[in-house]
Amino acid sequence: CKECLESFSSQTLLVLHQHRHTNHPLILCPCCNQSFTWASEFVRHHWTHTGEWPYQCSTCQKTFKRRYHL
Repeated sequence: CKECLESFSSQTLLVLHQHRHTNHPLILCPCCNQSFTWASEFVRHHWTHTGEWPYQCSTCQKTFKRRYHL
């Protein structure tokens, strides 16, 4: 990154990082038009629309929205 000299293993990660310096939204939610800089933020937000519970306990098989609830 030319702004902070941080290095990345891929061009995609670099581009995602650079948007953080410019404060330009990168991802627009198709359901509510909320914008996100980071893909991970968008994914977590999108679960609110889909009702998805992506984390599953390997012991009891219960599913959770957040990994730290496991």
